[in-house]
Amino acid sequence: MFKSFGWLFISGAIFKLGHDLLQFVAPQLLKMFIGFIKKPSAEEPIWHGYFIAALFFLIATIQSFMLNYYFYIMFVIGMRLRTSFISAIYRKALTLSNASRKHTTTGEIVNLMSVDAQRFVDILPFLNLIWSSPLQIALTVYFLWMELGPSVLAGLGVMVLMIPINGFISSYQRRLQMKQMKKKDERVKVINELLNGIRVIKLYAWEVPFIRKVSNIRNSEIDYLKKNGYLHSVTSFLWTCAPFMVSFVTFTIYVLSSDDNVLDPQKAFVSLSLFNLLRFPLSMLPMLISMLVSCSVSITRLNRFLNSPQLENYVDRDEELPDNLDIRIDNGTFCWETGKMINDDGDDKSKRKKNKKKQKNKSNDHEAENDDEQNKTTLLLKNDENDGPKQTSFTLKSINLEIEKGSLVAIVGPVGSGKSSLISAILGEMECMEGRVRINHSSSIAYVTQQAWIQNATLRDNILFGKAFVKSRYDSIIDMCTLKPDIAILPGGDQTEIGEKGINLSGGQKQRVAIARACYTQSDIILMDDPLSAVDSHVAKHIFSRVISNRTGYLKNRTRILVTNNISLLPEFDQIIVLNHGKISETGTYSQLMASSGKFSDFVREFASNEKQENDSDSTTGELYRTSSLSKDNPITPAKKSDDKLIESERTETGEVKFSVYITYFRSLTCLWLLIIFIGFIGMQTASVFSNVWLAMWSNDHNSVNITDEEIRLRNHRLTVYGGLGFIQALFVLIGAIALANGVVHSSRTLHRLLMERIMRSPVQFFDTTPLGRIVNRFSKDIDTIDSTIPHTMR
Repeated sequence: MFKSFGWLFISGAIFKLGHDLLQFVAPQLLKMFIGFIKKPSAEEPIWHGYFIAALFFLIATIQSFMLNYYFYIMFVIGMRLRTSFISAIYRKALTLSNASRKHTTTGEIVNLMSVDAQRFVDILPFLNLIWSSPLQIALTVYFLWMELGPSVLAGLGVMVLMIPINGFISSYQRRLQMKQMKKKDERVKVINELLNGIRVIKLYAWEVPFIRKVSNIRNSEIDYLKKNGYLHSVTSFLWTCAPFMVSFVTFTIYVLSSDDNVLDPQKAFVSLSLFNLLRFPLSMLPMLISMLVSCSVSITRLNRFLNSPQLENYVDRDEELPDNLDIRIDNGTFCWETGKMINDDGDDKSKRKKNKKKQKNKSNDHEAENDDEQNKTTLLLKNDENDGPKQTSFTLKSINLEIEKGSLVAIVGPVGSGKSSLISAILGEMECMEGRVRINHSSSIAYVTQQAWIQNATLRDNILFGKAFVKSRYDSIIDMCTLKPDIAILPGGDQTEIGEKGINLSGGQKQRVAIARACYTQSDIILMDDPLSAVDSHVAKHIFSRVISNRTGYLKNRTRILVTNNISLLPEFDQIIVLNHGKISETGTYSQLMASSGKFSDFVREFASNEKQENDSDSTTGELYRTSSLSKDNPITPAKKSDDKLIESERTETGEVKFSVYITYFRSLTCLWLLIIFIGFIGMQTASVFSNVWLAMWSNDHNSVNITDEEIRLRNHRLTVYGGLGFIQALFVLIGAIALANGVVHSSRTLHRLLMERIMRSPVQFFDTTPLGRIVNRFSKDIDTIDSTIPHTMR
């Protein structure tokens, strides 16, 4: 981070240093100005006063410029840092090992991107207070020593006494923050799963139970938020008391230590201006400490995630691979999960023992099956007390394979034999325990999954996938993939938005879009994981003939690897790979394998009867073919007008925050807490102003050289009242802070409940037109803003 942003951060720190140093020029100018006023006008020309006033204005202007430019630099660094973290999280999420993926929830990744990355934007403008606050305190103490002498050490002792108290509170806040973030991850995970299954939930009218489930998690999260708020109230109380206590103790020691120590206007106002400079770093410390605690929690979470085990790149882009080969696997052994996972709290063994105990107690119960699925997320190893990798999932063993350029290869085998796993191994998505995969360095790869992946974009954009639009190629591909009839009935043609996850396309239509995308990429190697199973048999034959076939297919000059159990197509393949229990049992052409009377011939006989029945039921004419393809693949969502967009653009507000927004938030605080908050902070400001006024009155008391008993009584009275005003000020701060903590908790609970109820009671059309990520962001980043950012701003 320092290599990327260090010098920019240092430049901002220089502006902050300049601003802080210029702060101490103002008290000296004030001292000169008061001295100028006290002198008779004959002794000093009037222009000296104007010159000092002009210096006041100039220094304030330069300070304002330097401070604002410093904040600008810090916000720029914060945004860049946030962007960098989001990119790193996204890259890491794509390369996580399969064991890490089971351990890392969607809610956690969403919060890492939206909440934890935002912490750096929030703290950077105040991060320089770590060195700036001690510097300001040291300079303040020095200048106060010049004014009030050794009595300032008493005030310094007050600040030192608060350090251990603050350290204890900070450590406890950090523990609470960790627990709160875990609950936040759990809540966002449940909300994400809930939104993914919203149609089923609405179909069975399960809204209320799921709202209750999310609310229970939110209540636990709120409990930690409330405790954190109370701790922050105590911290605010202590550090608000600190500046006044320092000034009170210092003035008291100063006037009581000697009768010669007279608090005249010059000493009083110069000292008061210095104490006011001390007030800012001390009052900012609670917020800085809270931000540092939150940021340290976020750093811990980010560090754990970014250091999670990831897939090692075992796929070599080999320049030495013979020119006639595209893929070669030498003695490869691949599995889905190996290695130990690092648990959040370092207590893997205890959690595994609990999970094993649960499974043992419920082994004969139907509910144990559900528990077992959940427990697998942490129970990643059997016998993990022993060192070294252990096989914990399906494994491909002793894979030796050569695939020639331009060949058509089929991967066949019974269910669970490892066909999809072999495709994943070629792509580098499994963990390589032995051997390696070598791919021709000049060959590009396209992949068609078994369940089509669809972008939240137009149908054309889903096919182009970022490539330039070439009309002739595009038209021929959609014709080969039998998409023309579907495009014809879509309201906007190929410019129709097909929604998140292809909500208004059927499974067959989505699969044909995915095949068309692979064709349009013009990749050298096409990996297809049984994409034809999602379409009608006659449509599958048409696509195979027009797209995949060696004789008439669009991809006939490319290397094609197809997972299929359609035995009627197998005679056309150049090579057939037969998998059984994770091993290649046979490989060769169709005629060679049938002649060998091995596993393949058994496989063909097993599926022959089913294939025959399917072919008999699917015999159709050309007209019936069109009707069938559109009957199975017809759009689920009713057609909309062509000029309507399926996905609504997110509405953004610019300029000033509307007054109605303030009203809504203040209502969520409730009138009682809002009234107490205003009373607390208005009372604090009032007491602060009166204490300054009282100090000014006190400074005008001593005009005689010899102090009388009456003047001593008056001085003691001034001290008592000044101390009382300080106590009242601190008391109002405590009342306001506690009221704010309770109000924020009530507001967070109310706004989240309203948001949850409104979302859950929205019609299905809302979920069709609103991206899921946008909704999840409301529950993660925006709710965190209500929980954390707004309270800091209000303080």
